[in-house]
Amino acid sequence: MAEQPFMQLYVADYLADTLDLSTVEHGAYLLILMTMWRHDARLPNDMAKLARIARMSPAKFKPVWAEISRFFEVDGDSITNHRLSKEHEKARKKSEVRATAGRAGGQAKALKDKKVASGNCHADAMAFSSESRVREEKEEPIGSSKKPPRSPPKRACALPPDWVPSDRNIADAHSRNFTDQEIRHEAERFRDFHLAKGTTFKDWDAGWRTWLGNARKFAADRAMARGSQHGGSQQVGGLVGAAMRSAAARGY
Repeated sequence: MAEQPFMQLYVADYLADTLDLSTVEHGAYLLILMTMWRHDARLPNDMAKLARIARMSPAKFKPVWAEISRFFEVDGDSITNHRLSKEHEKARKKSEVRATAGRAGGQAKALKDKKVASGNCHADAMAFSSESRVREEKEEPIGSSKKPPRSPPKRACALPPDWVPSDRNIADAHSRNFTDQEIRHEAERFRDFHLAKGTTFKDWDAGWRTWLGNARKFAADRAMARGSQHGGSQQVGGLVGAAMRSAAARGY
């Protein structure tokens, strides 16, 4: 069994890759990943055992596995996960480095304990003097007119071509009662629209929230336009297009 108690979870990457999973599928996937982490980054390729790990009966686990199996790779009679295996190896190497450093630190401490008392007193005095100088340099006199440095202003930038909603973006959408399917749909429209327009914003998170606020209104307008006569359709469509262009033109 692995000796790495902490499993790194990149939340934004995980949510971006699993937007289509149901709550039950999320639970089964995470239980299998955590158990795999504790068993040297691999598990037996045995559906009955995997079902037990997922706390499900084999019958209920079968359709769930059909959805989450794409995240795993078969290696002989075992299954692995590429990202988890990579992180597990990194954690193992860090653990070895810490163990080596700990042994070296113990040896250094033993040598230090053999020093004479006068040497220790001298080191303490030097440390106190150094600490005093640092404190004097950092402290500002009362009433000083020196102002703290200002943060540089934000600059407007274009949306990255590989943009996907972050966990914060997804949380904003959930707070507005968007479903996972609607979030994926709006994220694609948001990315395609702004990349095509070459929009630049100072705050793309604020731009995403504005998009969500307008998404349902635009959907209602489009439905109204489709149900109206030809002349009315052009008028409503023009209003929707103007609203979208106005939202894209505003910077944050």
